[in-house]
Amino acid sequence: MNYLVRKTVLSDIGQCARINQDSVLCRTARCDRFGRICFALVCDGLGGLSHGEVASSSLSGRMEKWFTGEFTRLISGAGKARLDAGQCLHRTRLMWQSIVMEMNDLLAEQGREQGIRMGTTVVAFLLLGQQYLVMHVGDSRLYMTRCGMLELLTHDHSLVQMKQDAGILTPHQALHSEYGSVLLQCVGASHVVRPDFKSGTLFENTSVLLCSDGFWRRLRVEEILSGILPDHHTDESTMSEAVRALVETIKQRGEPDNISAVFLNLTAENSIPAIAPVSVRQALVC
Repeated sequence: MNYLVRKTVLSDIGQCARINQDSVLCRTARCDRFGRICFALVCDGLGGLSHGEVASSSLSGRMEKWFTGEFTRLISGAGKARLDAGQCLHRTRLMWQSIVMEMNDLLAEQGREQGIRMGTTVVAFLLLGQQYLVMHVGDSRLYMTRCGMLELLTHDHSLVQMKQDAGILTPHQALHSEYGSVLLQCVGASHVVRPDFKSGTLFENTSVLLCSDGFWRRLRVEEILSGILPDHHTDESTMSEAVRALVETIKQRGEPDNISAVFLNLTAENSIPAIAPVSVRQALVC
C-alpha cells in the first residue's frame, strides 16, 4: 500500500528564549520496492545545559547523513537481499541505536574539551511501506491518531514521569512540579543511553505528531487531537494553520521554552499507478 504524505514543520523560538535549541527534520522519498518513505525527527537541546543548540543540530545532522547514506544503501540492496519492510526496520533500529551511542560519546567528549555540558532529546519516525519505527530519548514526544483517538507512543524519560508511574505525583502535580525539566537520560549528557523503540503497522488514514516538550506541555490531550485529526486536513495549508494556532495557544498560556513540531498526515492511496523507481538520494526537503 502506498501513502500520500502531507507534512508541515514548525520551530518557534518562543517568548522568553534567546536561542532556539530545537532542531527539526522531515524528509520524504519514494522507491519501487516500498513506495513512499517518510523520515521525521525532533531534537530538543537541553535549556539547562550549555550549547544545547549544538547538541540538537549535531544529532539531527548525523541522522540526516544516515538517511542519505546508510539508509540509502540498505534500501538499494533490499531487493537483492530479499528484505521486506519489517526486516529493513529491524536493521534501521540497530543503526539508530548505534548512532545514539556514537553521538552520546561524541557530544560528551566535545563537552569535556570545552569545559561545558551538551545534551539533547530525540524523537524519530520512519515510515517504510505500511510499517513504521519510532525511537525516542528524553521527553520529546510522538502522538498518533487511531480511529479518531489520540495515542501517545512515547514514554517520557523524566523524573516527573517516574514519580507519576510510582503514584507519587498526579498528572496535574507533574505539570507544575519543580522537577519538570529533570531528565533521566538524554543524548550527550548521560553516562549510558538506552533509546526506547516502538514499531507497528500504519492505519489507512493516520496523523502523526512529533514535538518538543515546549509544544505538548501546555496543551490538553483533546486540544492536540482536535488539531491533528486527519479528517480535518485536506492539504498542507490547513495543517500549517492548525499547528500555528496551537503554537499561539501555547504562547498565550505562558510557555517559556522553544516550541517545535513535525505534523504528518498519512493517507492510503489504493488506486494510484505503480511508482517509478526513484533513488532515495533524491529525497525531498520539506
